[in-house]
Order: sequence, then structure tokens, then C-alpha cells
Amino acid sequence: MAAQHLDRKGLRWRVGNGESIKVWGDKWLPTFSTYKVVSPRLFLQSDTRVSELIDAATASWKTSIVDALFLPHEAETIKSISLSSWLPADKLVWFETSNGLFSVSSTYNLAAKVWHLSIPHKVRHFGWRACHDTLPTKVNLRQQQIVQDNICDSCKMESGSVGHILWSCPNAQEAWSYSKMARISNLEVFRTFHDLLWTLLMVDEVGDDQVAKVVTIAWALWHNCNEVRHGGEKKNGKSLVQCALNYIVEYNTAIDDVSESIPVVEQDAATSTFELKAAGISVVIRDDKGRVEAALCKKIMAPIGVVEAEAKAFEAELLFAKDINIQDIIFKGDSSLVYNALYEKSLPPLSVEAAISGMQEMAKEFRRIEFSHRWKLTNETHAERDLGEKLQRGGEGMYIRRSIVLWNLASSLTKLIRLHTHRFSSADILSKVESMGGNSDMHLTRVLFCGPHFPASHNYTREYLQKYPFVQVDDVPLDDVPNVIEKYHMCVVKNMKLDSNVLSRATQLKLVMQYGVGVEGIDINAATKYGIKVARIPGDVTGNAASCAEMAIYLMMGLLRKQNEMQIVVKQRKLGEPVGETLLGKTVFILGFGNIGIDLAKRLRAFGVKIIATKRSWGSYSQDSCQSNVHGDLVDEKGGHEDIHKFASNADIIVCCLSLNRQTAGIVNETLISSMRKGTLLVNIARGGLLDYEAVLNHLKSGHLGGLGIDVAWTEPFDPDDPILKFKNVIITPHVAGVTEHSYRSMAKVVGDVSLQLHAGASLTGIEFVN
Repeated sequence: MAAQHLDRKGLRWRVGNGESIKVWGDKWLPTFSTYKVVSPRLFLQSDTRVSELIDAATASWKTSIVDALFLPHEAETIKSISLSSWLPADKLVWFETSNGLFSVSSTYNLAAKVWHLSIPHKVRHFGWRACHDTLPTKVNLRQQQIVQDNICDSCKMESGSVGHILWSCPNAQEAWSYSKMARISNLEVFRTFHDLLWTLLMVDEVGDDQVAKVVTIAWALWHNCNEVRHGGEKKNGKSLVQCALNYIVEYNTAIDDVSESIPVVEQDAATSTFELKAAGISVVIRDDKGRVEAALCKKIMAPIGVVEAEAKAFEAELLFAKDINIQDIIFKGDSSLVYNALYEKSLPPLSVEAAISGMQEMAKEFRRIEFSHRWKLTNETHAERDLGEKLQRGGEGMYIRRSIVLWNLASSLTKLIRLHTHRFSSADILSKVESMGGNSDMHLTRVLFCGPHFPASHNYTREYLQKYPFVQVDDVPLDDVPNVIEKYHMCVVKNMKLDSNVLSRATQLKLVMQYGVGVEGIDINAATKYGIKVARIPGDVTGNAASCAEMAIYLMMGLLRKQNEMQIVVKQRKLGEPVGETLLGKTVFILGFGNIGIDLAKRLRAFGVKIIATKRSWGSYSQDSCQSNVHGDLVDEKGGHEDIHKFASNADIIVCCLSLNRQTAGIVNETLISSMRKGTLLVNIARGGLLDYEAVLNHLKSGHLGGLGIDVAWTEPFDPDDPILKFKNVIITPHVAGVTEHSYRSMAKVVGDVSLQLHAGASLTGIEFVN
């Protein structure tokens, strides 16, 4: 009991994302007196959270706010706390030890052995979690009140704990018996998986090959348990063992094939806390011949210590390797503390615990990854050390194969420059960084919005970025785009075609997006040719699908209620006419059942309609995730492309929700419209090119088509003299289905966050790359 009291008394917060920590009152500062903030609270609330001091977009402290709120010495202390790029949850730790634990178990040699086994990384990670009983077993999930029962899904007899799944379960017993491993034949002597591996490795000292087989067979048991839980096939013990052993053989064969060409990443960090209150990080990736394939240098404007800088250097090399899509890699660094923490040989100091945890999670995304400790600088790595030290004087940079990107940080602002060049050595990069010193023009990340119309797009983005003067947002006339695009680092297309001619001039452009969920305004092949990434904004982030679905209902209701005629009647001062219709009992054909189609179906259910829909492949359709709020499946009848004429003949209303491509262009043509019943209503909220203009016009004239409601046109903007506008049963809106306050602010946030990430040289998140 006394120990428990001491444990509670000695706890303080390790800052992750700051959401659980009160700025005033909680212990979270690394000051060995009170661990609390002593600066006066002034006008802020008593429950103000540390998260309000953190910029989530860049995973860094809001230095201007920190300097304004706290006493100078306390502001420096706060800024010296290293933050992880992953911003994990805050954690209570024991502050009397450097690793934050009240007691330490002697399992680090075991963890190191597991991490060095010649098996896939995800299997090694599984072994580590099994040893620590942190797998999401039924028992653990029940304790967290996530599931209602803890019974094993395989045997349906006992609790599904780690011990049961991996050896007590009859299926596990069958597998171990078939494996013919002598030590495994007496499993009942082992209380935990940790005990089993400890005995094999530390007591019996069996070879790594045998331990690798044990861990992989256990992983196969666990994997099959999850398959059974999700409706998969239950495999017998013999099959599981054979699969596990084959997996090891396949992995080692693949490793042997690429072992001679695995790139090596070397990193270093330099600090100057007292003079410049900054740290420099350098990362160099070499091929198997020792030649530089990619390089990165980065400056951290915070007074962090040596250990924190080394951890950030390891973190930077992981992110860099992931960004340039390297799957097999060896990481080298000279910090034994970080190296040992990554391999679980020792616990990390509290100041870097969050960063270490984040790196271990990211490591799972690589096919093969090794961390290597170098004891001293070699001749090759002196340049990397020099590079880190140079960065303290104002430079940041990145080099990837045939192009080098450099930033200057003379103040807190940056400017991107691309130099087309061949392979650079580390010394070359140093000279380029040094030659840029003092150039005051190199300070902005420039974002270009191009295309006429949709003026609110760049205004919302400017508003979102108004606190960040180092990001400049411009909107230029359409004719000027080819002449100015070379100055910009990021481009957002509104409604123009960014073709090869324009993209060839974009010598500094790193990313191009379209303001919306599509990318049809961008020549993707040309962008790829010139090394420019193309990305779309996910529809589920902006709420675009919901707003388009609502627009479709608006157009349907307008046609059914004869909106245009009602306006005429109002002006004529009449009442009780025209006679309209209701959605109740109608059959609605959704042509293209993607995100918009699903959201539309969800909303239409409340109107009492029958929903029929076509989709190229229903394999990606999940009934569970797309069920209505009332009951049953959203769709009453499903079909493919071959069913569109049959479905059109049975529908009262047809809504086009397809994406536009070569296969769908003009899909609503003479043949399809002729197959419709007389009086059918046609709605299009997708792309104007889906409709054959002449066919639609002719069937409106003949009266076969009961009405047309469109938010998109064949040519935009609409021609006011278009004969289609003369029909009373035609409703046209000016491409505003996705133009809502919510969607524009959401898109502005995505564009703004990406521009900040680009400015900081960080990974670009929140968007979907298409090349």
C-alpha cells in the first residue's frame, strides 16, 4: 500500500497531444520542484488545456502564444519539451526515473531477440505484443467493454485469452503437436507466451530458427482466430503449421533476393540550445554502392536537448523513407539510447517516449526494416554531421534522386527553390545550403488558385491561413496562369484544364489539386512526367456527398412540385395551382451508386420511395455500412451496367451520380431516354458530359421527358440563350451542389493544412494521391 501511495504521488504527465492536461494545476513541466506552471493565469480559464498551446498541423509548440503567456524561463522550458509528429495521447508517468516507470522488468534482452528474428516485421511485432498481453483478445476487449462476451471464437468453450488462443485451445494443441517441437509438447508449464519464449531463448538457448517458427506458428493461430471471428474458414492445426513454415521460407527467400541492394539511411542531429535555441537534422539515404540517393535537412526551432534531437532525427528518417516509398531499408544512427529504446532493450526517457512509440508504429508499415547503431562517425558521415550543424545557421533542404529542394530559414519563414541537377554528394548539398544564406526573397510557400468562377474558394483558404504569413495564396486571371505558375509550389485548380503546356512551366510546383472531389481538370500523365504529385480531396472530409444528395432531392422536389410554374402563378396573384406530385410511392433509379448515391438513398428512404440502382461492381458495397436508419438494405433492386435500360423503363425519376470518363460520356443518350416511360424525370448532379444534349432537347420538345433538373451543364457557364431554358419543366442551378459553407470551409482546411505541411517539409496527409 505504501508503494502504491508513492506511485501516485510521483506521477506527472508526459505531453502527447495535450488534450488531457490542464495548463495550470497539473504536473507536466520537466522542472524538478513542483512540475507545475508558476506563471500567473491572467485572463485564461482554469481548465485551459495544453493542447491549445500546440499547433496540431505541424506538431509543434505555438511559440508566439507560449512566449506571450508564460514567464521567460517557463516559456523556454515548455518549448524544450519534444513533441511527437504523431501527437499520441497524454500519459501519466513516474517522474523519479528517466524512463517513467515505477518498477522495471528484466525483459529487454528477450524483446531484442524477438525483434532480430528473421521473420516478417508484423510477425515480430505480434510476438512482442503477445509477450506483453496487449493483443485485442476477447478477454482484453471484454475488459474494455468493447464486446459482450469473452468466449473463444474457435472452440466456443473457454475464455479467449492470449494463453488459450495460442496454446490451450484444441486447435492450438493440434498445431503444436503437428509441429513436433519437443519443448512445445508440454505447454501447460507455461503460464504466458512470454514465459515460453523466455525459456526457449534464455534457458534452453535454442537457435533463432526454432524461435522464429514458434512465433510464426503462434501468429498463424492468432490470424486464423481473427478470420473465424469475421466469418472466415477455421483451419486445422496441420494447415496452420504448414502455412506458417511456408511463410518463413517465402520471407527469407525474398530477403535473400534483395539483401544486396537494400538502401541505408544515415542520420545525425546537432544542437545549439544556448546560442540559437535550435537543432539541425540531416538524413542521407545511400544505395548499396554508397552513392547518395536522397537527402534531407531540417531545422527545429526549439531549444531541445541532444537526446530529443537524436529522436527527432530518427523520426525524420522514417518519415522521409516512407514519403519516397522505400519498402526495405536499414537505418543507422549514433544514439545508443534511441536505438536501444526502439528495440526494447531499455526504456526511453520521458521526453522522447511519445516519439519512440510513434516510430515503432510507423515501422510496421515497412516490408523490411532494421535499426543499426554506429559507434562513431565514419568519413562518409562527417558530411551529415556538418550538414546538421549548418542548418542551425539557417538552412533546410531535401534531395531526391534527380532534383534537389532547398529551403532557407533566415527568419521563421521559408522559400522553396528547385534546382534540376544530377546526383549530389552531402558536401554539394552543404555548399548549396550555405550559398543561399542571406537571400531575403526565399521565405514564402506560394499557393495558386487558377480558373474563373467559384470565387469563394480562395477567399475561404486565405481566411484559414491568415495566421500564417509564410503561406501566400493568390488567385490570378486565367490568361496569366501560364506566365506565373513557375513561381508557385502548390496549385489548386477550380474550373480550368491544367494541361501539359502549363505544367511544363511549373518548375517549382510540388502538388496540384482540384478544389472539389474530382481531378478531371488536371492532366495527370503530364503532371507525373514533370514530377508533380496530383491529389484529390476526399469527399467524406468535405461533406460533398451529402450536399450533392440534398441538391438532387431539391431538384426532384422542384420538378414534382412544378417550381417554375409556381413562380409564374405567384406573379399572377393566383392560388391553388399548379397541381404537383409527391415522392411517396415513386421509383427512383440511381445511376451510379457511389458515395453520393449512397447518401442520396439514405435520405430518400424517409420519403417512402422504391430505390433501384446500378453499380459497376457491387463487391465493394457493404450492406452493413450502408443500411438505412429505419431497416433493411438501402437498395431494393441492384444491377450492373447491362441493366440500365431495364431500370430506366421502370423508374419515375432517374438521378445521374456517375463519374465522367470515356465509358460514361453521353451515357444518357437517345437509346436510354427512349427506354424511359413517358413523363420520367431526369436529374443530373454529377457531370454535364453524361447527358447527350440533342437527345435531351428533342425528348423535352416531344414531351416524352417529363422534366429535367441539372446542376451541371454541357458547357459551363450556361448560355442564357440555350433553348432548354425555355421549358417550364426544366430547373437549372449554377453548379452549386457542393458549394456550401460547410464544404468550402472543410476544403479550405484541407488545402490550408496541406500547404502548411508542404511548407514544413512534412508528410502530406488528408488527401488522396492519384499518381
